[in-house]
Amino acid sequence: MQHIHATEALTHHDTSRIQTKRNTIGWQHPPQIGVLALIQTSAQQNNSIAENNKQLKSSKYNMLDIILSYKDAFISGVLVTIKLVGIVWSVGILLGFILGVIAAKYSPLLSNIGRGISFVLSGIPVIVFLFWLHYPAQAMLGIVVDPFYTTAIALTAVNVFSVFEIVRSAIINFPKQYTDAAKVCGVKPIIQIIRIEIPIVFRHIIPHLLTAQVVVLHMTLFGSLISVDELFRMAQRVNSQAYKPVEIYSAIGLFFLMLSLPINGIALYLKSKYGRDFSEK
Repeated sequence: MQHIHATEALTHHDTSRIQTKRNTIGWQHPPQIGVLALIQTSAQQNNSIAENNKQLKSSKYNMLDIILSYKDAFISGVLVTIKLVGIVWSVGILLGFILGVIAAKYSPLLSNIGRGISFVLSGIPVIVFLFWLHYPAQAMLGIVVDPFYTTAIALTAVNVFSVFEIVRSAIINFPKQYTDAAKVCGVKPIIQIIRIEIPIVFRHIIPHLLTAQVVVLHMTLFGSLISVDELFRMAQRVNSQAYKPVEIYSAIGLFFLMLSLPINGIALYLKSKYGRDFSEK
């Protein structure tokens, strides 16, 4: 009997010690306390994020404020875009015009080769052509080219053969009655080219050239996909910090409108004033 009472006393004493230890270090109902704390912390974080988004959306920064705040980034992007399009325009127009004249007047073989290349390029999306030059072509050649120059080469190639086709078609379709009348009147060949052929051809091709250059200007945006720090890529970086896509991309749209609309307007004016069908009525 005494042994039983001793055992019960020991059991009661151990139970009291275990209970006291649990209460001391906080083991009482640990799962419930942990879940509640996690839920409260998550709710506080969600409320904080919602409050930040609310403040961001309600901020009164307009387009001009954002441009001024990140003017260095935008200016850098604009300069890269202007440099890129300057190379593409100058080389493309000059080389395309020379090749077009030679192909139309002196080399049927060059004309056929140029037409074939133009046909192939017209069937390949520019972005695919750009990525092919940036990755597979460089891997096959074992070289690494700066993305800026890769973009310049791709867009210049497209522009060269676009201008080539415009010039070649205009010269080939030049009305023969003008040259025949010049020959009958005894006009020298060099005077005939300078005073008759060149002015008429230029009046015909300039509107088409201007429109093609606007398209090339818009293609410079593809450079951002291979890490060229032109205007669109800089706008993406600014948007990742300011999170103002409406204002930022609207500013980019206005920039291209300010460049494109005057060129398109001049092209339409010249086409309406000087453009005409070469075919006889």
